Amino acid sequence: MKNETSKIIVTLNSDEPFNVEISGSAKSKASVVMVHGFGVKRDSRGLFTDIEDQISDKYLSVRGDFTEVYNDYSRAIPISSQVERLKLIVQHIQKNYPIEKIIYIGHSQGCLVVTKANPTNSQVILLAPPIIDPATRFSKTPGWTRPGSILKIDGESRLQRSDGSITLVGSEFWSDFNKIDAQSLYKQLNSYNDVQIIFAGSDQVLGIQKSPKDIKHDSIPLAEHDFKGEPRKELLDRLLTIIH
Repeated sequence: MKNETSKIIVTLNSDEPFNVEISGSAKSKASVVMVHGFGVKRDSRGLFTDIEDQISDKYLSVRGDFTEVYNDYSRAIPISSQVERLKLIVQHIQKNYPIEKIIYIGHSQGCLVVTKANPTNSQVILLAPPIIDPATRFSKTPGWTRPGSILKIDGESRLQRSDGSITLVGSEFWSDFNKIDAQSLYKQLNSYNDVQIIFAGSDQVLGIQKSPKDIKHDSIPLAEHDFKGEPRKELLDRLLTIIH
């Protein structure tokens, strides 16, 4: 067990070796585990590192790679494989740190990963989660009409990202994604955890969504899907009042 504040990268093995970045208070009995969305790196385009900066004096902060990242592109892996990675991450920190409570923060498709991992007795914060028919809705998001993008559900898709990066998506990702009943998963999650949803009020990716019944929810006005710019400060302030 580590006895001082840490900032390390460990490699775990699931479908493929993947990295997990651990920082913050190594003596804390609570860990904030963050799960990023589709095709991005473990910093979630700066969203998760900004959250980490706010909590690292009190909590153990954990950010894993849920995408295969290469020099020139990334490759999406099935959500079920991402779930296995998340479970390995939780096992690792529970074994190596004095963790008694885990606080999960998921963003976008990462919310589905957290939900499918089926945690219990945890605090779960879902940022801009997909709610209704997420696979179909994702296939209709604006990025797939961007020049350079190719959508091929039964083959290999290529998503040209707004930041210029490329994410490749195999048919196994879509096959796995299409099996997800998000509404039922969120309902089950809420039965055994303290769950709160924070929507992006001007979500240009998923649009305006409605929370499943009985789940606490809020919205950051004017926030885009990644909570960039001024709305991110409001989100960070909100998170500091929620996380416990």
